[in-house]
Amino acid sequence: MSNLIREKKETGFTLIEVAVTAAILVFLMSVAWSSNLFRAGDFSLMMTQEKLRLLLTRAKSLTLGGVSGEGTDICGYGVMVEEGRAFIFSDNGTCERGVSGESNRRYDPGEELSSSLDSIQLSEGIVFLPSSGSTTQVVFVPPYLLTVINGEEGLAETEIEVMSPSGLSRKVMINNQGLINLGR
Repeated sequence: MSNLIREKKETGFTLIEVAVTAAILVFLMSVAWSSNLFRAGDFSLMMTQEKLRLLLTRAKSLTLGGVSGEGTDICGYGVMVEEGRAFIFSDNGTCERGVSGESNRRYDPGEELSSSLDSIQLSEGIVFLPSSGSTTQVVFVPPYLLTVINGEEGLAETEIEVMSPSGLSRKVMINNQGLINLGR
């Protein structure tokens, strides 16, 4: 009978076993929690990258659908990307080449479109890093959708990096044919 009582007393967990088990659970939970935060930051970054792609696509669409070229005051639409924001603008001026007041195929103050669909609000800490300096301008010119990058018709392509505070980044590349690609 004394052996039976002794066995019952020894079947419980010791304080050390409980402490080790709790420490392992805390470690596993912290790993799961931090990896979830990493994914949330990566998701926000991917969403911003996609918003920039959609903004560029919208400017192309506006150019194809709303501009008739010569004889109008709007000679295309473009996207201006700065470190903290991106927005669509209309390239105003005379669309005929060699005429005074000709479109400069660049952003000028007052050309920004005012709709909420025409700009990007960045999540906290996320920034745009244009490869061509502090800003990048992409203008789509009708009727054949000539793509002018930073006012230069001969520039082959540019890329805009979207970066999070943690150092993660994604890229949006645009070439002079108007092709928009996403990358890491």
